[in-house]
Amino acid sequence: MPFSLVSNGGFGDFCAKYIPGVKLPCESTLSINDLYAVACSKIKELLKDVRSVCVMLDAWTDKYKARPYVAVRVSFVRNWEFYTVTLDCQIVPKHTGDGEALAE
Repeated sequence: MPFSLVSNGGFGDFCAKYIPGVKLPCESTLSINDLYAVACSKIKELLKDVRSVCVMLDAWTDKYKARPYVAVRVSFVRNWEFYTVTLDCQIVPKHTGDGEALAE
């Protein structure tokens, strides 16, 4: 749902009835771009001194809308602590084992 949903009077009424005491932020309080910028800077800081990573690919299909996804993740050890970070996640045309899927 879009962030503008919180400005909808009906949604506010619903939350007031079923989640009393919750204070909803306005739609301009938080944006996806702000979250993305913060996440990128944290990931860059984590990877700054890392000398090697294990690159992993993951593919799955969403149960509800049947959309195929593929993600690129890296794992690494930094200061004796294990991390796994998702670098990208995209919807793809299809992800079968069929070589023709890549040509589309």
